[in-house]
This record gives sequence, C-alpha cells and structure tokens, in this order.
Amino acid sequence: MVAPHTWNPFIDYPVIFWHLISAPWSNLDKAWGVIPMYMSLVMAELYEPKPSPKNAVQGGANLLWAGIDWGRVSLMPVLGAVLDLWYKLPEKQRLSHLVDCLAPLLKSPNPLITTTTFCTILLGIASIVVGVGKKKRKAGKFFRYGRFSCYLCIMLYPLQTNVVLWSEYGWNSVFVIVLFALPVWLLLSLIFQVILKLK
Repeated sequence: MVAPHTWNPFIDYPVIFWHLISAPWSNLDKAWGVIPMYMSLVMAELYEPKPSPKNAVQGGANLLWAGIDWGRVSLMPVLGAVLDLWYKLPEKQRLSHLVDCLAPLLKSPNPLITTTTFCTILLGIASIVVGVGKKKRKAGKFFRYGRFSCYLCIMLYPLQTNVVLWSEYGWNSVFVIVLFALPVWLLLSLIFQVILKLK
C-alpha cells in the first residue's frame, strides 16, 4: 500500500523510493527478475570493489540485457499488432500496404517505458565501450563501478515490468531514481568498506 501524494517532496520522494525498492518483493514471482541484479551488485562489490574495466563491461552487459528484455516485453504487443496486420493481407498486397501495417508503431506504448528502455540500452553500450576501450576517460569513470548499473536496473525493474505502474508516479519516478543515486552510492560504499575490512 502506497501513501497518497502529499505534494511535499520530503515526504513523497522517500515513499516513492521505498515503493520502488520493496514492490518486487511483494510477490516472489516478480522478485525473480531482480534477484540477479542484487547478486551482481554484491559480487561486484565484494570481489571487484575498485573501479575497473571488468566492472564496466559487466555493468554494461547488465544494462544492455535489461534494456533489451524490457524492450521485448513492452514492445511485443505492438510488434504482434504489426504482424497481425501483415499476415491478414494477401501475400501480393503486403508491400503496397506496408505503411498501413506499420501504423501500430506510431502509437507508441507508454513513452516513459520506451524512453527508459532506449536510455538503458544506450548506457549499456556506452559502459561496454568504456570498459573495452584502452584510454581511461574521466567522464566514463562511473561506468567502471558495478553498483551504477545494478542500482539503475534494480530501481527501474518494478516500473519496466509493471509491478509499479509508470502512471502512478510518472516522471517523479525518474527524478527519485536520480535524486537517490548519490546517497545510495555513498551508503553502499560505506557498507561494503566495513564488510571488506571484516574479511
């Protein structure tokens, strides 16, 4: 159960953040999709805590896989509609009615899902390129942390899989993910530094 909007960001944003973190765990079937991200986060922090090209490639693969999967899930109904129109036409008329068959593509599903899916795929590709690249660029340093990709996937997972509907919070969800990125980053750094010192 989510608290109603109070229009006070100091109350609403932590509630949204908690809802995004906890929602997949309300149903074990839904949690299976996010468990690998948590495991990836823990393993990367325990065994490769420093920024490295390996982490960038691993994180990029996480982002790329998640983005492709979310795109497959969210765009599958649209692609199904295109194929239905295509195969309803006689074979000789298909090319002349190609524009009509592609019409469902113009009626995009939720633009937030499409935008975040596309951005996740681009970030995954960028992270892999940074990890594979020979030069160390300052701008690409955050890609070399495993927690970057894991945090993004964990936070977007409930929204992209409709565990939490985008319509419930809209762009506030994206703002909350960005707003809490630094505090979560610092908290994870502190937690894993303590754990690594105990090893």
